[in-house]
Amino acid sequence: MKPIFTALTLSVIVLCANQAQAHPGRTDAQGCHTNHQTGEYHCHNSGNTPSNPQPSNLSSAQVVSVGDGDTIRAKMQGQTVTIRLGCIDAPEMAQNSFGGQARDRLQQLVAGQTVQVRSIDRDRYGRTVAELFLAGQSVNLRLVAEGLAVVYPQYLSGCAATQNQYLQAESQAKQQRLGFWNQVNPVMPWDFRRN
Repeated sequence: MKPIFTALTLSVIVLCANQAQAHPGRTDAQGCHTNHQTGEYHCHNSGNTPSNPQPSNLSSAQVVSVGDGDTIRAKMQGQTVTIRLGCIDAPEMAQNSFGGQARDRLQQLVAGQTVQVRSIDRDRYGRTVAELFLAGQSVNLRLVAEGLAVVYPQYLSGCAATQNQYLQAESQAKQQRLGFWNQVNPVMPWDFRRN
């Protein structure tokens, strides 16, 4: 009788411990979702993160300033460069309050931090187009997951290895009406610039 009682007690303790760490919310295919209370996008299954495993072709950069929701200035290899976050587009500063919110969140995440930079391209303004990583997670993807930036379909090929994660994160942010998606008729940043 004692071994059965001990086994049952251990099972209940393990079950309760697992329940204490769980919280409600639907997850995407990677087991990731946005915590409604904190706004943080995170994953539960098998140690997944909302970004691909950090690529090996990265350079370090010290963030000097944040211009808007998808542009930073950073010291990289002894030079100060402008980096445009690739694969995403943040609302413009003049676009309701969402442009300021996107800039403020990016600033909160990376200002003064050393980030890892995966260069994708150079744009017509001479800026480095890149995906930023902080603590092993894609900053670009996090902004999309939090509803502070949208997927930029025209340039999503720059994040080919993780494009499904970007699309799923955006879909979930839309469903939850996070940030930019909490509007009746959101105007895409590229359409706002064109007008």
